[in-house]
Amino acid sequence: MKAELTGKKERFSYFGFFFGQNIIYVILFQYLAYFYTEGVGLTPVAVSILLLIAKMWDAVNDPIMGVIIDKTRFKSGKKFLPWIRFVTYALPISTVLVFCNFGSSMTMKLVFAYITFIMWDMIYTVGDAPIFSLATVMTDNTNERDKLMTYGRFGAPLAALASAVFLTVKGSVGYAGTALIYAGVAFLFMMPVQFLAKERITYKRDTDIPI
Repeated sequence: MKAELTGKKERFSYFGFFFGQNIIYVILFQYLAYFYTEGVGLTPVAVSILLLIAKMWDAVNDPIMGVIIDKTRFKSGKKFLPWIRFVTYALPISTVLVFCNFGSSMTMKLVFAYITFIMWDMIYTVGDAPIFSLATVMTDNTNERDKLMTYGRFGAPLAALASAVFLTVKGSVGYAGTALIYAGVAFLFMMPVQFLAKERITYKRDTDIPI
């Protein structure tokens, strides 16, 4: 049996990114529609159309970003960690922006909602594929990769539990304040992986695009 290459801290950092990422995912998809109707004042029809258009764009954007991420090779030699580093900071910031009520008219509010939510969705996509793929370059030990993925999957149900008090917190500090708290917690859990995870396995191809 091959020796394991990753340590406990590295595995926990891998779990941490999934946990933080899923905290953000859960609060967006559980409470965003409430925020748009209750906090911003958009009609249910306008919110439904917004989410539908964003979903349609997501269907186009996901495979495009997947190809870009797969073919990009950074000068540092890293393939996935640079994307993860970007998302660690960009995703919490975009989450807070999504829960901001901005604009003096309903038209401005709706435009702001479209821009911030679609931006959030694209940023989330940039982080989703690399964090799953990261396990394949952290180790070439199949059992160890499975163990890493188990750590990651364990973050999702815990994130759902953490999101359960969103509305309670919202009652005290509002939507934007609650989003800021959750984004801050998510950031603290997502941050360590960029420093502790190591890309040990290199897969070079002639089709990679250097950056």
